[in-house]
Amino acid sequence: MKSRLTLLSSLIALSATGALAEMNFNRISSFATLNNNGDRAGEESSAEIIGASGDGMTLIYTDS
Repeated sequence: MKSRLTLLSSLIALSATGALAEMNFNRISSFATLNNNGDRAGEESSAEIIGASGDGMTLIYTDS
């Protein structure tokens, strides 16, 4: 019984890794969010909440 449970657990774990392997992030560039502050250029800044469009072509962030 224990060997069946181990085998089943292994099969489930291995089948999930295929789906995870397809998800990846390739950084193609970076930018300083501080440069987008406009008249608040001297203030400390950090991009806290970042979201991407469904097709991954648009990135949106909010400043702290």
